[in-house]
Amino acid sequence: MNLPKNMKVEPVGSLNINIYDAEFLSVEEINKKIGWKESIIDKDDVQQSEIEYNLITHINNLRLNPILFYEKNIEDYKNMIKTKDYLYNFKNKKFKNLSVHQRATKKINSYCELFSNNKTISKQNVISEVEKIEKNIYYYLGNLLGSSRFVLNAKIGKKYNALEMCLLFLFDEEFREYIFNIEYTKIVVKIIKDFFNESHVIIVCLIQDI
Repeated sequence: MNLPKNMKVEPVGSLNINIYDAEFLSVEEINKKIGWKESIIDKDDVQQSEIEYNLITHINNLRLNPILFYEKNIEDYKNMIKTKDYLYNFKNKKFKNLSVHQRATKKINSYCELFSNNKTISKQNVISEVEKIEKNIYYYLGNLLGSSRFVLNAKIGKKYNALEMCLLFLFDEEFREYIFNIEYTKIVVKIIKDFFNESHVIIVCLIQDI
């Protein structure tokens, strides 16, 4: 059918799609199907939420197989050639799984409970408050571990999933040097949800082996 030039067709409606026999998989099961090594983190012994656990898993996947991580998670991003070149530097290096440092995790958890759903923070003070948290955690962990044994990084982001959080630290050119440092063998992750206006504070601490 030929329409007059001043007329156009805009289909309106909806389409229902039914998916049968769908299989619901955990992060560990999905990772195993993709080709990642099975995580050695013992959930029963970790004081972490699910998203914190998943962030640790992504960081471990990044360390253990950076090229597969790039192909599965970053390849579709634009202007990521430099990141790809960087990750290829570690293609043949052997890293251990980062295990959770229990004492440091408990220390951070108890401190950060004070800041969940904090309604007293103004927009102008968000960055300074995050820096204050980072400074205080550094002080507490310094007393526990010794200041020369760990590195700490805190970021703020809005409703990120665990993979997006991992990419925040990968794209931080300074901190990622520690992620790919074989001397760091333990990790602590803490996420303070809804710190300000539905934004989360994401804290990652890498600890050297004794």
